[in-house]
Amino acid sequence: MNGIEEARCFCLFQYPFASRGGCQYPFVSMKTIRLLILLGLLVIPARSHALVFERDQRLNVEDSKDPRILDLAKSVFTFIPKSKLVRLLDGSYEFVDQVLLKDRVDLCVGERYADDVSVGTRCSGFLAAPALGVTAGHCVSPTQVPDFCANYYIVFDYFSQARKLSSQSVYECSGIPKLVFSENGSSDDYAVLQFSQAVLNRAPLTLRTQGKIQDGESIFMLGHPRGMSQKISAGRTVVRNSDPSFFSTNLDCFRGNSGSPVFNSTTHLVEGIFVQGNGFVPNQSSDPRLIGDFYADSTRRCNRTLICKEAEGCTAVMDATRATRIQLQ
Repeated sequence: MNGIEEARCFCLFQYPFASRGGCQYPFVSMKTIRLLILLGLLVIPARSHALVFERDQRLNVEDSKDPRILDLAKSVFTFIPKSKLVRLLDGSYEFVDQVLLKDRVDLCVGERYADDVSVGTRCSGFLAAPALGVTAGHCVSPTQVPDFCANYYIVFDYFSQARKLSSQSVYECSGIPKLVFSENGSSDDYAVLQFSQAVLNRAPLTLRTQGKIQDGESIFMLGHPRGMSQKISAGRTVVRNSDPSFFSTNLDCFRGNSGSPVFNSTTHLVEGIFVQGNGFVPNQSSDPRLIGDFYADSTRRCNRTLICKEAEGCTAVMDATRATRIQLQ
């Protein structure tokens, strides 16, 4: 699907004549899209969120002892609304909205990362070519494509001690040449972003281009959960691997991890991008602020991290669109 930004044409969802397989849908104008949304005839697909499996194995990425992972982390980004980042006289940038995670979602005392700053980011992504980035398709909904680049900065180097960012950490996009996802999360889910200039001093990540990851292979993920600094979710594996479009994992994921690169722990190839969670999770909250990530502790009147425990009947898995499905051009 080329020329989305210029033509302003998008995929229709929830129609009986739509075939599956990632955007094999009729194209319509942006004017028609907005009219259909107003009439309630077009539903932009939502994605399940995520949680921790058995025990939280996330780390601040700079706490990794592997220098290769630190190099990979330099090529992972998040989106921050331009209203949340102010440019200073020296050319650097400073976060406007620095709220502790515990205050943003009323976390109970002792919850992990409760004292981390959460700056209101949107999704994660990674550098795939000198001037191309990749994220999850649902992070850039069809109605947002025309204004997305005008509204968001692309931010690298958001690590735990970062309160300011250099000019070489903050970029803008000029368009979204490819946007692909299905109406129900059953197929491909990715977007390609064109940077307004080539990215300096960081290497594009290497994607798998053929074959597929092995069953049970060790994996890790880099991204920005809940607006926090970059985290690594490691020590996890591929748990389902039969679908041609995606594979399933037990990675610890939260809102904001959508679009995060999922790496092969041995080769460090990007095997996929995290897109959604599936399955039954006990104690799910209906509160839109918490759903998928936290649950309410009614006794303490605060919120706790949602943990998937197989012994309690949890069947959740985290899905990643395969890297081999991503077409950069």
